[in-house]
Amino acid sequence: TNIHRGTIRKILVENGITIVDSRSAQLAIGYIKEKSKFILSSQEKAYLYGLVMGDLTPVRKSNYTLKLITHSTHKIFMDLLQKTFEKYGITNYKETKNQNMYRFQSHLDLESFAFLLESKQEVIPNWINSYNFFDFLAGFIDSDGSVMLKRMDKNVFYSIRFFGQNLNLLNEIKTRLKILGYDSSIHLSHKKGYTHYRNDVMFRYNKDYYILETRKGQTIELLKKIPIRHPEKLLKKDLIFKIYKEKINQWNKIEEEVNKLRSVIKQSVLFSKS
Repeated sequence: TNIHRGTIRKILVENGITIVDSRSAQLAIGYIKEKSKFILSSQEKAYLYGLVMGDLTPVRKSNYTLKLITHSTHKIFMDLLQKTFEKYGITNYKETKNQNMYRFQSHLDLESFAFLLESKQEVIPNWINSYNFFDFLAGFIDSDGSVMLKRMDKNVFYSIRFFGQNLNLLNEIKTRLKILGYDSSIHLSHKKGYTHYRNDVMFRYNKDYYILETRKGQTIELLKKIPIRHPEKLLKKDLIFKIYKEKINQWNKIEEEVNKLRSVIKQSVLFSKS
């Protein structure tokens, strides 16, 4: 019409015609869609909180959208994230062209998932209690923990490990486990500045790196209570249960089966060359 936008707005307002905000207009013409809102159970919230705290970055993209981002060489972990978040919003991942790595992102309703922004503080909130603490641990293990099964001298050893640079967080997990009757220990794994290579990939630690580990004698009971979802860690869990049930103590009796499992896990990881 060659009429200035401000002039049209003035005429509309003078004639009592309502002007909707940009978001409402885009919704009305179908340019964007309203995100679904969710009321999550306490256990699901705790699991997602642990999962995001472990290895995802939550970003407030707008007043209505929360974006989750992470990168990984591990496709099965990407599949887990896809399965977990696709029911809540637009979720996808793809392999990057240059880094031989996967990039994950998910767009969620901010009102429903704003609690995930708190995970950037790397503290356990008060609403995570004895009722849902094991769900939080499950998410944290799936994202940045491990179900360990290895050789110790000639014997079999298994435990649950939590990794991280946040010593205060690991100490809080240790304290909460102690209150629930489970012992664990924390030790320094790598000093700041340490580098090492694995399959031609260089890993550098920018801060001191710690490991929290549970006692072998309590691991079986903990694995029964912690509802991990990561497929590979579930395979390790099942193998540990088999070892415990059959009272296998010597490593040579289980070594072949463990190596087969490790081979399956290794094939699911993409290693980029530094």
